[in-house]
Amino acid sequence: KFQRTCKMFQCILVHAQVAVDGTQVGPLNGGELMHLVNQGKVNKDTLCWMPGMQAWQTVEQTPAVLKLIALTPPPLNL
Repeated sequence: KFQRTCKMFQCILVHAQVAVDGTQVGPLNGGELMHLVNQGKVNKDTLCWMPGMQAWQTVEQTPAVLKLIALTPPPLNL
């Protein structure tokens, strides 16, 4: 099920980059970014950059990335 969900998000974001533990990661598609969100490595305070942006800014200030985070369900803890 996770694989299918990731495939749905793969084309949402293309070439997004994020800062994870001080390291630039990317370019990422939506599925890859969703995976980092589920791992707790990306949140609304994470710095990100996409083509067309003049500077890095937080996910909270980047509507396209913030939307994907809002659509990412929390991990299922049974």
